[in-house]
Amino acid sequence: MAKKRKKKNLFGKFYFTYLFVILACLVLLFFHVRSVMVDYEKSQPDNYVLALLKHAGKGDKALGDYLSENCFAAEDYGDPKARSNEFYNTDAYSTLTASKNLSYSEGDVFVYDVQANDEPFVTVAIEKSGEKRMLGIFNVSSYKLKYAFIRNPETSKPSFKLSEDGTISFSVVLPKDFTLQFDGADVDISSASESPIEDFSYISGYSAVPTGAKMDFTLHYDPKIKVLNNVGEEVKLNLDVTPEGNIYYAAADYGTDDTQAAAVKQVGDFLYMYKLWARFMTDDVGGYYHGYYEVKEGCKIMPGSKLEDQAWDWANSIDITFVSDHWNIEFINEKVDNYVMYNDDFCSADVSFDEIVSVSGVGDVTVSYNNRIFFIRQDGEWYWVGQLDLTGR
Repeated sequence: MAKKRKKKNLFGKFYFTYLFVILACLVLLFFHVRSVMVDYEKSQPDNYVLALLKHAGKGDKALGDYLSENCFAAEDYGDPKARSNEFYNTDAYSTLTASKNLSYSEGDVFVYDVQANDEPFVTVAIEKSGEKRMLGIFNVSSYKLKYAFIRNPETSKPSFKLSEDGTISFSVVLPKDFTLQFDGADVDISSASESPIEDFSYISGYSAVPTGAKMDFTLHYDPKIKVLNNVGEEVKLNLDVTPEGNIYYAAADYGTDDTQAAAVKQVGDFLYMYKLWARFMTDDVGGYYHGYYEVKEGCKIMPGSKLEDQAWDWANSIDITFVSDHWNIEFINEKVDNYVMYNDDFCSADVSFDEIVSVSGVGDVTVSYNNRIFFIRQDGEWYWVGQLDLTGR
């Protein structure tokens, strides 16, 4: 009887031990499978990118260190400290979403555009560095950071092409006495190369015409670019996409004051001169060569200038003979303003008006003019040397 009881006890112990071992194995298997699933989930590239951002910080040997070296370095343009603070505040207090950029992802390189509260925040590129098979069915990938590029939240571009190292390159051309700013902080342009100013390109051959400064940049971030003129007013930037790269041209819209205006007004009657030019363009000036000599004298056109060549070519072209017959011209909405004295020998004024031409058999046709006209002093005399169409500025 005792032997039987003893055998039952041994069987019971063995049975419960066996159940315990099975239960322990199941628990271990559960946590192992759970761990594999977590690793698999983390290994999804979009989650990996968001994890990089979540744990970004100096000394993380990943995204934080990359940004410190390439975007927030003390010697960088603008205000690197403010840029760093803005980035980490956005990172900490915004809802981040990552979407794969199908246009720029290729092979083992995955490019993700990350938005913060639905605004552009950062572009991150990661590269697959390895892969292992788990549970016989899951491929768990590992990645390494390739580059990161901080976006301008105010940009109108949802995405754009970066170089292989995650940078953009561009140039800014502005008058030397203007101020260039990145993200509200001044950029030192003392090392800039000399370049013609786009607004003065027609007359850049004259020594009195101011020259520009050209700065070339290669950056790991997209700054808010602003140019201020000689009196601190923001001027328009025009982007020109060329085979050599993107170039931002600052409009040469100089500020003025009453003293400058008074000096420029002494140069001549700008409204009279431009109305005479407009009549010349409408073949309404009498005399030899459709009034060429009267226009040259009345408009005080610079001898040997491109403007003189333009007037002569128009007077001798077949096109002038095709100007519609008309019987009356009237000018309305006349305005002259923005008198600027760039230096002792170079000035400009903005002239605008509407020319109403009564065309035979058609009726009234309106031609609008809005131009900046430039004058240069030569041998003590002021001459009209060129013009710039301001339509659309």
